[in-house]
Amino acid sequence: MKLKPALITIPVTTVVCIILNGVFHVPVMGNFFDKNLAAFGASANKIAESNPAWQVATELVWVSALFYLLTFTRPIKLSFSNAITGGMLMNASVSGTWNFINASLFSAFPKNIILPDMAFHILIVGPAAGMLIALLYNRYRQ
Repeated sequence: MKLKPALITIPVTTVVCIILNGVFHVPVMGNFFDKNLAAFGASANKIAESNPAWQVATELVWVSALFYLLTFTRPIKLSFSNAITGGMLMNASVSGTWNFINASLFSAFPKNIILPDMAFHILIVGPAAGMLIALLYNRYRQ
């Protein structure tokens, strides 16, 4: 793995994923999540008031892992279909872990947010991240 593609691809992909998540979780679905998480009372922040540092850390970790898994043995161009599939699988793993662990730990965790949250991450964020990683890696790998 060369340093230049990593230093360009990981931050750009992370920022795009943060924007996608911010738009989905705050203006699009914010009220839905806030209403359904209300059972936690004052211990749960409103979606719009959550700490962005945790969002940045989460996105940086999984985007870096996806970048590594897609590129560590690839001296040649990345396949867009493999990168998109990898992004979908990584997001299934990340969003599934988050949702299923929360559902198992907290009786107040609303089960009806699991499907829309996972669908968004698997069908939107995952493919976007995979496609962007393939596009940027293929451009800057030389």
